[in-house]
Amino acid sequence: MAVRVDQSLGDAPEFADGVLTKVGSFQKLYTQQEFKDYLRAVLGHQPHMASLGIAYIFKDSQTESDYLAQLSLYRPISFRETVRIEFSKDRTAQRYLALTRTLGRPPLGVEFKPLTRLIERYGSAQRVERIASTLLNADALASAREEKRVNFLTYIAMLRLQGLTPPPIRMLPDEIQADIKMLWPSYKTSIQAGTDFLFELGKPGIIQQQCKQAIVGKKLPDSLYIHKTAEAQLPPLLRLMILTARQIVGDVEYDLIKISLDGKKLSFLRYPDFEDIAHPELAYSVRVYLPTASYGIKNFSNSEPPPYFTGKNPFSIHSILAMRNLLSFRPKKRNWGCYRVQTSAPAKDGKHFSRKAM
Repeated sequence: MAVRVDQSLGDAPEFADGVLTKVGSFQKLYTQQEFKDYLRAVLGHQPHMASLGIAYIFKDSQTESDYLAQLSLYRPISFRETVRIEFSKDRTAQRYLALTRTLGRPPLGVEFKPLTRLIERYGSAQRVERIASTLLNADALASAREEKRVNFLTYIAMLRLQGLTPPPIRMLPDEIQADIKMLWPSYKTSIQAGTDFLFELGKPGIIQQQCKQAIVGKKLPDSLYIHKTAEAQLPPLLRLMILTARQIVGDVEYDLIKISLDGKKLSFLRYPDFEDIAHPELAYSVRVYLPTASYGIKNFSNSEPPPYFTGKNPFSIHSILAMRNLLSFRPKKRNWGCYRVQTSAPAKDGKHFSRKAM
């Protein structure tokens, strides 16, 4: 039902409870509330106001309930929501969102060439960023930013270890400058944060604490063993410790890293058949003593027998063949008594001998 409630007829002559128009017709003008009260009184039902002078009256209670649910539970799609949906389906915008998740911030024009196309479609770069922010997961962005922060802190720490001065910010790539601007109030603050990060290595018990927090590797009472493929998942200071050791010995070939919980020693262990054999033999170890920046190399290739490694389960095994070898080896281990005495293994002639397990 609809009536006029928007305006009066000015100087129209009154007639009964309404007025006469210039063409001689009768009109009754209501206020919105008068209209609502009139409908309730005449029809005996609660009217639902759709607009000025327009009301819905429901004969069926279920239909009325559905209408109320629609009003209260489902928000009408606004223009902003329409743009947001369109942006989420745009292939160029999808690439923009993916790169933003990786960077932890909106990409620069040099990092995302099609940015100009998005600006043409959706407005300014700032508006593109605002639309994108509504489609991005805050936790994912925070994780990407934390990774950027740790990487930069490690970079500054490595410069300090080498006795080098960080370069002027203008000498850094634009994307690194953008990361710094995102994470710190100034370049000077970021450099100080990197220096403080380096000094964390010297705090008593900090490496032991980080080893306990590690979600990868094999934890022993005095050390943590890490496969080379899992280094990126280590806590920041352990990664810095490994980089520090590499600065002393350079790039050595290795499969596992052994980190001592005292934070002073780190060993690079080489197992040539680590991925293919259930209990690989140790070829050599490069042990780095960080406080004096010294190291020692121990060759086991001529040892009879050389040390072997047990308990590969906590480590990355990349091939199905390696897992099959490990499983097929278990019955033999049981026959050899390895489940009773872990340092016992068979010699080639079928006899047993003791070997040092790594």
